Amino acid sequence: MKYEIYVDTGGTFTDCLGRDPEGNWSRRKVLSNGSLRGVVESWIDQKTLMIRENWDLQRDILRGYQFQLLRHKHDITFIQCFDLEQHILRLTKELPKSLCKQNMSFEIRSTEVAPVLGARLITNTPLDLDLPRLHMKLGSTWGTNALLERKGADIVLFVTRGFRDILEIGNQQRPDIFALEVVKREMLYRQVIEVEERIDVTGNVIIPLNVKDFEKKLLKARRKGFTSAAICLLNSFMNPVHEIELAGLFLDFIHHRPGIAVPFKQGAQRKDKYDDIGNSHWVK
Repeated sequence: MKYEIYVDTGGTFTDCLGRDPEGNWSRRKVLSNGSLRGVVESWIDQKTLMIRENWDLQRDILRGYQFQLLRHKHDITFIQCFDLEQHILRLTKELPKSLCKQNMSFEIRSTEVAPVLGARLITNTPLDLDLPRLHMKLGSTWGTNALLERKGADIVLFVTRGFRDILEIGNQQRPDIFALEVVKREMLYRQVIEVEERIDVTGNVIIPLNVKDFEKKLLKARRKGFTSAAICLLNSFMNPVHEIELAGLFLDFIHHRPGIAVPFKQGAQRKDKYDDIGNSHWVK
């Protein structure tokens, strides 16, 4: 038997739900920057403090976590030990006396990401030990936020020749049909490259894929600094042979040129509208 951990990472908080090998469930909530927060109740000395927290620890696993008073600068110090019953935290280094005040917020963190921190809290595993065997499922809004905020790597879009502007044209729906000045939406890709190929609506190949032409265009895109790409070919939902072949060429290209990311998902949901298929590729 092993732990089962389910994680939902958002922009601010990460929620973790876990089940131990005996079938007991537990929940933990951490900040998505991979930290926990608390409040100083009082200072016993300059490196020993009584705190208020809601970490719900079962034993002391905090040795080695970095301690930082919020909105104050001080030398780096780490947690030496934590007394769960008396809520007393002891640090490895004294802090300036001027900072030893009550009701001050603090943060503890390590170099690990939030899902790993949540897993350590659920499994009661300190930093100097490996996590036990576990099965983790991770859900996140990071991808959605990256799309909304236009963050991430620049993407080059490869489409069937003659359809370079199909996603920009869209389906002609307009939020204000009487607007004299139409403000176009910003596209998720930075450049479109047309591929010489064609498959008809029944899945028959009309124009074979021009591999040599594609490889030349791929090299040009690489020289311009593109490190991510998306493929969306006409009628590929009926016959994905060309998309699969392009994906194979991408993978071979990556193998000889490390540092390029080209995610590929075969078998997109069947849709009759090309712009719907193209837009769905960005969230696959």
